Amino acid sequence: MCKSKLQYAKTSLFRSGILVTSDHDIVVQGINARDNSLGAFQVPPVSHQLGYVHVAMTYKHTVTSKNPGPYEIAIVATHSDPTTVEILLHSPVQLSVNFSGATYTNGDSIIITLQQYEAAQVIN
Repeated sequence: MCKSKLQYAKTSLFRSGILVTSDHDIVVQGINARDNSLGAFQVPPVSHQLGYVHVAMTYKHTVTSKNPGPYEIAIVATHSDPTTVEILLHSPVQLSVNFSGATYTNGDSIIITLQQYEAAQVIN
């Protein structure tokens, strides 16, 4: 189990992560075990599954009616050269994201350049 230091907790750039390599086919899964939280995902192989355009589907879960959870995504660069990423914000409800000192809303694009294995998390 990974320590919570690896968990991305805010909208920012991060230089922490886990690189998994193998000399045979394997399956890698991640499971969130935080209190009052549930989440799991399968990690696609880098050499077979990467692309240039992705749609991140998120949902706004509600822990209680007074405390809705955030929308959030994380992006990880795997290429050895710097990777420029454009995140277009689009939501059926109004959203606002603060990233690197700027505020972005529906229809805005966030442009980020990531180094290899650097990650960016965006939370509204």
